[in-house]
Amino acid sequence: MPPRRFGKTWWSKLWIDALLELGRVYENRLPRGRRYAREGRVRIILIENGTVVAMVKGEYRPWYEVRISLKKFDEKIWKKVMMEIKKNRRMYSMLLRGEMPPDIDMVFQRFGVSLFPGNVNELMTRCDCPDHANPCKHIAATHYILADALDRDPFLLFELRGMKREVFLAPEKKRKRRRRVCSPERFLMQRGRFPEPSFDTLPHTPYTLIRLLGPPPFWKDREYFMEVFYEIYGNVREEVKEIEREK
Repeated sequence: MPPRRFGKTWWSKLWIDALLELGRVYENRLPRGRRYAREGRVRIILIENGTVVAMVKGEYRPWYEVRISLKKFDEKIWKKVMMEIKKNRRMYSMLLRGEMPPDIDMVFQRFGVSLFPGNVNELMTRCDCPDHANPCKHIAATHYILADALDRDPFLLFELRGMKREVFLAPEKKRKRRRRVCSPERFLMQRGRFPEPSFDTLPHTPYTLIRLLGPPPFWKDREYFMEVFYEIYGNVREEVKEIEREK
């Protein structure tokens, strides 16, 4: 059986390249780390706040804890990137299918960043083993397993940059128009004061005043305002007639 390969997709190969750059000084650790990864010694525990926590089975201790994280982008950059990606249907649909669009980094570069680690300063690693090398074989093994995970799920790279999957995929909330609240008294003051009506001067056409004034701002359901007003106006006219008869 041929040995297990890591970095099958172009985006995970870029992740491996970052490891190779990191391991220039301690190149002998990389083959041993790859062997650890192939032997199934790595267990990814969690990914939280842009940091991967893994446990790697060692030679002298049962398990070593490894942490790998990338420099996270701030919310302003992610907001701009999300808007650009979601406007591009092809790019967005590829991400939903578990594929990394080949031109995705062009979007990030517009805002002065890169999705992929370009230098060793962006990779922050830590292992609690006694080896002073960076990467040690445990870090290298975790790195290879992450490349394998990236093959299956490119969103993992987004999470390492500080963007959670559920946040990225959440539908955008439509902004609600703020409705100006106005009291009936204020509405009348804005329209001007009206003379005291006499019962015999009320117009017989019930829509006359409302057509002149328009629906008041404090009315919630503006669609059915005229029908409701007509009913109220009719009731008022009947009350006025009753008062006139009692005089």
